[in-house]
Amino acid sequence: TLLSPIANYAGQVVQDNLYDGVVSETEFQKRIKAFLRSQPKIGNNLEEHPRAGGGIADLSFKGIRLELKSESKKPLVLEDCRQFVGQAASYAVASGKRIAVLCVLDCSEKDRAPFPIEDGLGILMDQQGSSTTFVITVLLQGNLTRPSNLSR
Repeated sequence: TLLSPIANYAGQVVQDNLYDGVVSETEFQKRIKAFLRSQPKIGNNLEEHPRAGGGIADLSFKGIRLELKSESKKPLVLEDCRQFVGQAASYAVASGKRIAVLCVLDCSEKDRAPFPIEDGLGILMDQQGSSTTFVITVLLQGNLTRPSNLSR
């Protein structure tokens, strides 16, 4: 219910270059929240800023925590998102779940073509002792260069 619209959104972000500059995490949250709330199966079941584990998660859908990040320093690949997995996993465990969703917007300046959308989708795990939390991770590629600029 949640992952399909997020993956669709990741495709829209690349196809329409929805983030054509550096975007703050606050602005990213505002836009993705509006998109997710427009989905009939999500709608008002999307909660903003729920408290969990002594912190405040960005979004939540039926107890599944969504952590959002916006990075503008350098182009990212999926493995670079591992640095955020612990935070998302903490919110999940504190909410009695073993799964969380992490969405990272790479809005760094690009000098290359975008990679295929599916290369930005993965499950990164947080292992604490014998317990594993699964963090479904979606890397969204924004601030793309114009294709014609790549041939100059």
